[in-house]
Amino acid sequence: IEKVRKCREKLKDKADLTKYTTMDFIQDLEDVRKALGYDRINLIGGSYGTRAAFVYLRMYPNAIRSAVLSGVSPPTQLAPLSYPKDAQQSLDGLFNQCKLDETCKNNFPDPAKYLQSILNRFDKEGTIKTRINISENEKKDVELTRSVFAERLRFMLYSNGSRSKVPLLLHQAAQRNFQPFTQLAYEFGHETFPGVNFPLLLSVTCLEELQFISPEEAKREADGSFYGLGRYSDQSAACAEWPHREFPKEITNAVKFDGPVLMVSGTLDPVTPPHWSYDALKTLPRGKVIELPGEAHYSGPCVAELATDFIAKGTADLSKSCEHKPQTIPFAVGPRIILP
Repeated sequence: IEKVRKCREKLKDKADLTKYTTMDFIQDLEDVRKALGYDRINLIGGSYGTRAAFVYLRMYPNAIRSAVLSGVSPPTQLAPLSYPKDAQQSLDGLFNQCKLDETCKNNFPDPAKYLQSILNRFDKEGTIKTRINISENEKKDVELTRSVFAERLRFMLYSNGSRSKVPLLLHQAAQRNFQPFTQLAYEFGHETFPGVNFPLLLSVTCLEELQFISPEEAKREADGSFYGLGRYSDQSAACAEWPHREFPKEITNAVKFDGPVLMVSGTLDPVTPPHWSYDALKTLPRGKVIELPGEAHYSGPCVAELATDFIAKGTADLSKSCEHKPQTIPFAVGPRIILP
């Protein structure tokens, strides 16, 4: 929280941090469209980009010809309220894939049991100490909390490359060897987090989502999941330190749009699974949902092929798709973990 305060103090004299919302961003994009002299445009968005696309469809529907969205997050989805159940569904799907894979099943017959023993240890001990390699010649002692463990496990569910290592990592951690899990989590964060604009993340999520989530709702949604309340509690504390701006609850309503919208979702996506696409479809009469069996949040080259066809035709009536080509995972079983 002290880092959040320092960030706020550093930026507050340079910018109004309440003006970095999706709605402000879309107003800027619309100004760019007009300045370039474009008529109606096609939108392509992934993950948060789909949220921005929905806001564009709501604010300036006459400016949009079509939209192709992958990893769909409509305004009705409030993060991190939705994270526990969606992450649990993705993890359960991974465990089922392991049961159906002879190599994984023989090496890791009960990954759910491994996970439960890990969570029980966190509940008993609070933190778990381990050591990671910062560089070839430097090591660092770290303390892992349940909240951080759950968050890093959720991140590992985003792609099949990292998902393939989860049963092995849980097996090792259940044997009191947290080093492989923590090492991979560190390397993932070291590569990914520098590209995340955390002040923008706070301005968007605190003002557009967190202010509409009650503690009671958060607890109800987290019950029974491995993820728990950690992210909600941490993010709520950060938002309490961030400049506030009131928005009407209507910004979380479903978006209505009469043009063609293609929504692509991996069936095992831990953050934007297909049910969010179907939720959005209710108010998109020319919308189409394509599910990618066995895919997670990062869906691969199929989406680019679909987007090209869809934009060219300007219709949701596609004759060709890759929705019936399920993805399989080559599960890791050895002691050494190598990043993809």
